Amino acid sequence: MHAMTLSDFELTRVFFAMVLLLISAHSFGYVFQQLLGIPKVIGEIVGGLVLGPTVLGFFAPSAYQWIFHAFASEGQLIAILSWIGLTLLMFISGFEIQRSVKSEDKKLIGALLLGATAIPFLAGWFLPNFYDFSPYLGEKGSMLSLTIIIAIAISVTSIPVISKIFIDLKIIKTRFATIVLSVATIEDVLLWVALAVATAVAGGEALTRGAILSKVLMTFGFFAVALLVLPKLFERINRWRVNLLLRSSATGYVLCVCFLFAAVASILNVNIIFGAFLAGIVVGATAHEKITSVKIHIRE
Repeated sequence: MHAMTLSDFELTRVFFAMVLLLISAHSFGYVFQQLLGIPKVIGEIVGGLVLGPTVLGFFAPSAYQWIFHAFASEGQLIAILSWIGLTLLMFISGFEIQRSVKSEDKKLIGALLLGATAIPFLAGWFLPNFYDFSPYLGEKGSMLSLTIIIAIAISVTSIPVISKIFIDLKIIKTRFATIVLSVATIEDVLLWVALAVATAVAGGEALTRGAILSKVLMTFGFFAVALLVLPKLFERINRWRVNLLLRSSATGYVLCVCFLFAAVASILNVNIIFGAFLAGIVVGATAHEKITSVKIHIRE
């Protein structure tokens, strides 16, 4: 087994690429927020599009290759950094959100799920009856898989973008944010299961009702254990004298919990952003004074 090493040239290109990405994202974010009155995250996304294959890669492909594909593994290194950033963003969202959902909000959440998920999903499901999508079938030629993907594409939301908007607007702790993120989380969990089904169908796997039920139970079981069991467990762990990591660094401890949840979610074939989101909720629910006093600056 050989350790991965980078030459001075490769390190220079990676750091140069990160500098350009940071400048572009924050510059566009500032313009959108301060001058246009649009949430900062929209400008940050635009900044990424400008430096990505959509703009720079299309109009100046040689420059795009020079910056982001100077060597074989540069794209993978940048992707790892982006996943870490996304994981931390979702952890912060879970950390700051109010975990409890009021009983009077449950009907509203159900209505929003119906209007924002069920109806768009059904619209996407029947869309192939009115438009010929056969040119997009791909190698496997599975119309069922393509139909599911179309339905998902129409009804899917983006929890990271919504969370970042709420954080930028400083309303992440409000009842409104709790309701919206609750709906978005349930919606994305359901659609994640649907995506797993579509992938299995496209791969030619024999998908039984038992397999589908297993995926659903695994996903919701992970959420149930994280929300109902782990907060009390972690409250005990936080009081352990042998918890040297917490005694040494509260920030290091919460990051460890975040990455642990993400890893477990990945093992269970659950999207890692849900693991990070639940980690934030669990950590936020603990009563340990060192954790509640942690000042997390990574949101910027």
